[in-house]
Amino acid sequence: MSRILVIGKFYAPFNGGIERNTTALCERLAVDHDVTAVVFNHEPGELSEVRNGVRVRRLPAGRRLKGQPLTTRLFGAFDITEYNLIHFHAPNPLASVALLAEMARKPRPPLVITHHMDMRPTGPLRWAARAAYSRLLDAAHTVMVSSKKNVAISGDLRPGLNYAAIPFGVVPEDYVVSAAERRAAQSWRRARAGDAATFGFVGRHARYKGLDVLVKALAETPDAHAFIAGDGTHRAPAEALARSLGVQDRAHFLGEVSETGKLRLFAASDAFVLPSTEVTEAFGIAQLEAMAAGLPVIASNLPTGVTDVTVHGISGLLCPPGDHVALSAAMRRLASDGVLRAALAAGAQRHVRQWFDEEVVLARAVETLEAALVGMKRRDRARRPASGGCDVRHHQLAEHA
Repeated sequence: MSRILVIGKFYAPFNGGIERNTTALCERLAVDHDVTAVVFNHEPGELSEVRNGVRVRRLPAGRRLKGQPLTTRLFGAFDITEYNLIHFHAPNPLASVALLAEMARKPRPPLVITHHMDMRPTGPLRWAARAAYSRLLDAAHTVMVSSKKNVAISGDLRPGLNYAAIPFGVVPEDYVVSAAERRAAQSWRRARAGDAATFGFVGRHARYKGLDVLVKALAETPDAHAFIAGDGTHRAPAEALARSLGVQDRAHFLGEVSETGKLRLFAASDAFVLPSTEVTEAFGIAQLEAMAAGLPVIASNLPTGVTDVTVHGISGLLCPPGDHVALSAAMRRLASDGVLRAALAAGAQRHVRQWFDEEVVLARAVETLEAALVGMKRRDRARRPASGGCDVRHHQLAEHA
């Protein structure tokens, strides 16, 4: 059993794509290893707990700059010499600096980085964070990315590093809705939208999510309704835009919803919409959830892993980012063509099960992390006089294109 330190931003029950991946992978690693996760607390104060076999230390987030926690508590919060492996989830600007300071110590364990998206720090933090992260990348045994496409367009990553392309996943069975739940969801839908076409959105209301594009598209799509779940800094501007365009009665801002509420939204919608406008949207786990629930997706044709999930004509439709007219046309097409909608919904479910089953992708991520441990043990043995040996097989990871 190896001791593994995981450094992330937030952790369950905080609801976010990066956090869900961090949590799921920590819990899978904890089956065979001693895992400690150092993260920020999404609530005030500091908390240490054992959660599903993982030691979770939640540090006070302190002030936040554009969503990034700023606290000196990170420095000295962990001693890397106590661990056999470090797994770092990026972006996490201040943690990059704190980890780099620790990496100056000897001996240091192997480092694996999961690069979720590029950093967006500003001001003095930008230079320091990018410089620290660049040096961490140089020191990394492996950099895991959700798609090869993200490497090509990244401003933080560069050629020559050891990349492993491993997508994120979901448990398809978690999104099965019973007949009774579906009837209740349809009743909930009719109470709000009658017999009109309905489109769902779930996600953080952030700049790059394109909520303004969705609201404008809704204004171009007569009678259609949108169920918009989540919260964030761009919720108020999106609600104000809906009022100014006269669609406030068709744009239903639901706020944060539970997992049960999310499933109800999926069961009440004809299609899911991911109108993101920037490459900050590197993957879009909400697409997977909607597809697993049997929804086709209308997504932005970004040059990122988003289009590994929504494949045009197979699991959904793609539109140019920021083009509300094209998005409206796609919404109207799915609303009026039940045959196409059913075909894409079936294709979406098959696509999730083939490529994004969480059990499979987590196994590949664990294999990648354990390969770093094997590499360290090999180096340690190479430094010692030979005293017999054993065959350690190297596993070649298949990469999702």
